[in-house]
Amino acid sequence: MTLAQIDEMLPNGFHDAEVEQFIWNFQQNSAVFDIDFWIATGDDHDREKRRRGRIELQEIAFIAIEPPDPRESDPRPYSSSLGTLQIDGSLADAKSFPQLPKLRPNLPADAEIFSFYVVNWNSFIHISAIKARLVWRDA
Repeated sequence: MTLAQIDEMLPNGFHDAEVEQFIWNFQQNSAVFDIDFWIATGDDHDREKRRRGRIELQEIAFIAIEPPDPRESDPRPYSSSLGTLQIDGSLADAKSFPQLPKLRPNLPADAEIFSFYVVNWNSFIHISAIKARLVWRDA
């Protein structure tokens, strides 16, 4: 499975998901994102229904974390009062990740590049990994 496939599988994709923690294990070439997902659908009475899960990545080519890009309306977007990073996700494109055309030829053919837009920072986390898996952390 890929991050793009997980994005399509979730009722709201990665929209309004909140990253609680991120661990990158260089020795095992793996990473884990603990995320609180917004999973409400039109049928739910609770429009803010959430579920905690874990994204496990393997065979990572790179994870590129852009620095915050402060806005005038939000001059300190470096953290969240909730202690999380609010994200949205999509496949990377040259507009959101200008280095994409330069990196693409050097990656394995089956490596996708997926981007998390970090609302708190007004910037992106770009990830290229061969395998991704979603594991629910609650019942």
